[in-house]
Amino acid sequence: MQIDEPLTRQQLLHWHPIETAPKTDPSTMVAVPILGYCPDEPTTDKIRVIWWEPKLGGAGMWYDDRDIRDIVKPTHWMPLPAPPATQR
Repeated sequence: MQIDEPLTRQQLLHWHPIETAPKTDPSTMVAVPILGYCPDEPTTDKIRVIWWEPKLGGAGMWYDDRDIRDIVKPTHWMPLPAPPATQR
């Protein structure tokens, strides 16, 4: 799935295999944050915001805000929801 492809409602509501996750926005070469399902995490922490770090671990690895290497092992992903509309 390309980062610039519009996602259908069906795609937004379902988990996808991690192998199909976008890793980098090709137009900016910036990591794409996504929701990752990490079944090996503690019960309260299985769904995390994750992104791909291409320069870590040789071939790259999934990463999150805890700044701990080799801990994020997602099996599925989902796009982040849109932010709330701003109120003026």
